[in-house]
Amino acid sequence: MSQLTVEDEELIDLLEQGASVATAASASNKYRALVTDILFHFADSQLAGASGYAACVSLGPTIDDRIALAGVVREKMKMARQVYQLLAGFSINVERYFVSHTWDARLNRHADLGYRRASSDKRLNALMFPLQSWADVVAFTYLMAEMACLQLDDLCSCSYKPFAALAIEFQPVEQTPG
Repeated sequence: MSQLTVEDEELIDLLEQGASVATAASASNKYRALVTDILFHFADSQLAGASGYAACVSLGPTIDDRIALAGVVREKMKMARQVYQLLAGFSINVERYFVSHTWDARLNRHADLGYRRASSDKRLNALMFPLQSWADVVAFTYLMAEMACLQLDDLCSCSYKPFAALAIEFQPVEQTPG
């Protein structure tokens, strides 16, 4: 890990005293790098998940199942957009980033990734595998929602207040059965 600057150390002291970061401009360089990494992981995973689910809408055995899954796709895309808007506040060209990745890219279902990243975006590796049946969709949706709820519980109290506010907003969406 690189050396902390005086600015980083001052921010750490403030955070330890219960302060929070309200804007990208008020963050140190190290903090910006860490927060943008977390934001990209979350947004990219939401967007890649939406792309994977969109390909499966026609697998739904009933019209209600298909409508429910289409709703999940919509909500995940909306969450991704909101987080990308936060990233734009860090002077990141989100549009260029968005078009530079293939969000519906998937690997062979039996590929062994080990501990390496499967793509140049920051989605969870689990989102690199295709869903091939309605049973896959149901199981994966349940597991991902549980994981997202755990993650959002932590993010609701994160020190970057704009993301904490979004995490609070996202919680009921992830807790709602599809």
